[in-house]
Amino acid sequence: MAARGSPSTDPSDAFVAWAKAHAIDISTNEPGRGFADPQPIKAIVGGTRVIALGEAAHGTHEFLAFRNRLLEFLVHEAGVTALAAETGTAEGLDVDAYVNGGDVDVTVASQHVFDDWYPAPLEENRTLVEWMRAYNAVAAPGRALRFYGIDLPGGWGYEGARRVADEAIDYLERVDPRAAGDLRVRLHPLLVSFTARGYGSLPPAQQAQLTEAINDFVDLLAACRVDFIARTTEADFDRALRHAVNARQLDTYFGRAPKASADAAADYREQSMARDAAMAENLRAVLQRERGRGPILLFAHNWHVKKRASIKEAFPEQFPGEPGTTLGQYLQSMLGDQLVVVGSTFHRSGDGTMTGPPGADTRLSLAEAEPSDLDSELARVGSPAFIIDLRAARQSPAAAVALDRGRRIRFNERYAEENPMQAFDALLYVDRVSDWRQTT
Repeated sequence: MAARGSPSTDPSDAFVAWAKAHAIDISTNEPGRGFADPQPIKAIVGGTRVIALGEAAHGTHEFLAFRNRLLEFLVHEAGVTALAAETGTAEGLDVDAYVNGGDVDVTVASQHVFDDWYPAPLEENRTLVEWMRAYNAVAAPGRALRFYGIDLPGGWGYEGARRVADEAIDYLERVDPRAAGDLRVRLHPLLVSFTARGYGSLPPAQQAQLTEAINDFVDLLAACRVDFIARTTEADFDRALRHAVNARQLDTYFGRAPKASADAAADYREQSMARDAAMAENLRAVLQRERGRGPILLFAHNWHVKKRASIKEAFPEQFPGEPGTTLGQYLQSMLGDQLVVVGSTFHRSGDGTMTGPPGADTRLSLAEAEPSDLDSELARVGSPAFIIDLRAARQSPAAAVALDRGRRIRFNERYAEENPMQAFDALLYVDRVSDWRQTT
């Protein structure tokens, strides 16, 4: 025990002291409060092409509010021109139409900002799309903001997944009615089962027929690109091709659904990797479209944007084997130092619970924090919200020891074990979170 008045030799104390010295205090998570306190964030994001912000939990107001504030800041201070988000690609088109002045209901746009996990309009998402629409109304030529969904389309349970196939076939009807008719004969009897639940009910032979038809469709569009664009527009063709590619991604995802048995637990690794690979492929298409404009802000769960797979998953019963490759890992191999990932974590909620996924009638109880958790140590910094640049930790032995190893960190209501320095470039800490707010 150190003598009274002498410096502590406890490694945890040394890390907390380092964190206090390096914390970028965030005065508020709420947007519309000015850009003075987040100015040091510019040194973190530098001149990168993609700034990824991860949320530690779906269902919290603070991370959505900070997303909105960070977008405002990066648009004005770093030239960001697009927001890509963890929502379906097709649903993202509805949001983009709204923010660019289209005749889309604001409630629909708000809902489709995050249609994957919580298919209801949220106050935070309405604030986001209304701000983007207002900004675009007076934006300089070429500087209007775009919104992109990069996740698999179809919403919760992928009940609306067939939309991308149907709309792509509608396009084909305009340019090659005979080919469209052939595809309708092959696909339509099967698309009624093109959902997460329905796909598994198809016999293997019909699953193979569906896969073959979708692959043939993608190949046809790619082979006829020049001819089809000449008959319509490049924008119409690109949208149809992306829809067909999304249908192929969904088919792959559905086909990798795990099968539990009496001898083995269901392992979601392959299906999870298919989803994250699809998101990476979709973001690549976004980067091609945004080339020559500005950087992109990407918003998704920590689980997707982290640059290293978990050491221990928060849901080991669903991932009994090796962790899968994440979106962040795919992007790191694609972008290198042109990607900056800001993860997030929190310490507690007001009542020790948080909202659950769709259909959940009960609230989720937060796993109890332990003194050795990273969140507990960050709570000792004494600030309600701050960001630390984890790359600076390499210059401090005390910080490196604390951050370059497996640490328990919040993952929804549970904990995952992550290596913070390898998973993220920076970390947003919020002391107390509250529920996201559904619009009335």
